[in-house]
Amino acid sequence: MKNITGLQIKMNREKMGFKQEYLCKGICAVSYLSKIEKGSIIPSDDIIKMLFKRLHIEFYQDEVFIKEGKEEFEKLYQSQYTGLPVDYKKIIEIKSEKEKYLNSPLYIDYQLFELSEKPKDSTQILNLKEYMDTEQLYKAYYFAGLVYGDMNLLFEAKKLKYAPEVLYGMGYVKWQEGKYYEAIELLLESLNLAYSKGYIKLQMIICLILGHIYMDFHLPTMEKYYEKVLLLSKLVKDDSMDYLLHYHIGIAYTAKNFTKAEDNLQKAIETCPADEKDGLEKIYQKLCFLYVRYNQMEKAKDYYKKAIDINHFESVNELIKIMVEEEDYIHQKSYINQLSAIYKQSKKHNIFSNTKYYGDFLIETYKANRRYKEALEVTEYLYAFLTQDN
Repeated sequence: MKNITGLQIKMNREKMGFKQEYLCKGICAVSYLSKIEKGSIIPSDDIIKMLFKRLHIEFYQDEVFIKEGKEEFEKLYQSQYTGLPVDYKKIIEIKSEKEKYLNSPLYIDYQLFELSEKPKDSTQILNLKEYMDTEQLYKAYYFAGLVYGDMNLLFEAKKLKYAPEVLYGMGYVKWQEGKYYEAIELLLESLNLAYSKGYIKLQMIICLILGHIYMDFHLPTMEKYYEKVLLLSKLVKDDSMDYLLHYHIGIAYTAKNFTKAEDNLQKAIETCPADEKDGLEKIYQKLCFLYVRYNQMEKAKDYYKKAIDINHFESVNELIKIMVEEEDYIHQKSYINQLSAIYKQSKKHNIFSNTKYYGDFLIETYKANRRYKEALEVTEYLYAFLTQDN
């Protein structure tokens, strides 16, 4: 493992346009600085301090600061899975001291913390893998694999540490791909391990996904897993998933039980966090589909108006617009084309749960228009996917 401090010196030197000769003059030899920047040697604290001073940067290498920082980052990481209260004040405090952490030996730890908060450009962290210890490398592979749905990266994480969260990540990716049997196997393995470690929050997340999967197989089993989520949420006093449970139960019963679907979607609205605008729009949209299906067009129009007030998912709102404005929408070319486009977009992004939802509507639409061959193609794609073992 290379020393990250040398890379920090090099990055800041190049940022300021300094040559090695200028930076190390009177401090150390150019050849010695070159070795420092390559991470092949660890210089003394005095040399580090002098080099950063010439860069006009205060470098924080106090042992207490480093020890406490590592402990805080690990607490925040664990709180994602244990169910222990998240210290949001500490998160704000850490973010406010970003430059301090980036100009310290905790550089990589802060980068991993940011990934857990905003997982963007996750694979870039792997450019630093030669500077990471085993735990840091495990987290880098895990975050990047989960964000990009990359099973190869998740396998690399699993090689480094057999942990419930990486098994969950692998199961989650398989679920998104529509490989339900593989997903169930991985998620159940993760659930058992999470239980043995006392990771209550992770158990909630896993049961939520298992419930989503069984929505397409067996509704009583779906509800069993959702009930477990509710039970666990009471133990840790965390109701953040309640609206998702009601949302998915509402979707599951849309074509089977109007009252149960409506009740749960309304409860989803009541329990949805105020700042969860995307979630709220999706609930409004699903109520539109429900009311159109049961010919309650005035209610469908009301929720369509609420959906377009947010309008983050324009393509779905455009589809609903056709449904509420056209009396015989199912035979309209514009409706068929828009629904088909949404279905294909879901396939392209490899989000099978969305593909399945809109695929079922597309099958109904093709049949209504006597396009049986196309209906069969969608049916075979969706339901062959559900029954395959690979």
